[in-house]
Amino acid sequence: MRLAQVNWRETRLAENDLLREVEAWLANTNADQFEVYWCAGRATPRSSDAANFEERHFFATFLQALRQFLSPIQSSRLTIFFSSSAGGVYGDTGLAVANEGSKPRPSDGYGTSKVSLELMLSEYAEALRCRAVIGRITSLYGTDQIPNKPQGLFAHLANAVAVGLPLELFASLSTTRNYLDVETAARITIALVRASDSRLIRTRNICAPQNVSIAELLNMARQLSGRRVLVRQVAIENAANSRIETCYPEEVAHIARATLAEGMSSLIGAARLRILTPTTGGSSARAFA
Repeated sequence: MRLAQVNWRETRLAENDLLREVEAWLANTNADQFEVYWCAGRATPRSSDAANFEERHFFATFLQALRQFLSPIQSSRLTIFFSSSAGGVYGDTGLAVANEGSKPRPSDGYGTSKVSLELMLSEYAEALRCRAVIGRITSLYGTDQIPNKPQGLFAHLANAVAVGLPLELFASLSTTRNYLDVETAARITIALVRASDSRLIRTRNICAPQNVSIAELLNMARQLSGRRVLVRQVAIENAANSRIETCYPEEVAHIARATLAEGMSSLIGAARLRILTPTTGGSSARAFA
């Protein structure tokens, strides 16, 4: 299988690379059904307007390339998956729980950009008559998560347990989120894309069955490790709740998934392995949740 090469660091080069790779891919694709998974983008809730614009620009370039090179027969066989953000789209859910029927209420430019990208794909799918799945994904965690990013509470908590350093929190202990391991998210994504569903556009929340608070996670980490996690409460910059559920649990009920405790154990184990080959030092683990 040929791997696509896109130089994301240079806008003009990336545009040319996307056009070239899409043309080459479609010219050599004759499958009865084929899939595109757009999981690109480096924007976060703290990204600048320029970063959000860049993410929209590249996705628009990609869709334009498909429009240019996709044949009508290929269009009828194509399913596009777009990786959106449940937290970004629904914003602060307060004490409520957001599902696919909830109105988007983005609270920042990142969330507004995600809503715009979802609309962009929907309009494209309608025009080209290809299938689209919009996956609003909750807070992901996994052993390969970048450890020095100021987000990803699971990873920072596991590191604090393994190293024995205080955990700096920029959110209250009552802050509640929906945390899903990345491997389960991938399995759910593939299952949704390959489902026998004739609807042109589907929007699905890709989430865990339960929403948990930071206090509950701290208690779980203590029970698993036998070690009390020291917390350093910093000025609260992000106290929004993100309580998410799906209206379609039956569609993914067959998917094998790790429990939160199993996921936490895996992250603590991975953090302990990293201690054996440290690359950077620090006095605390920082998490915005």
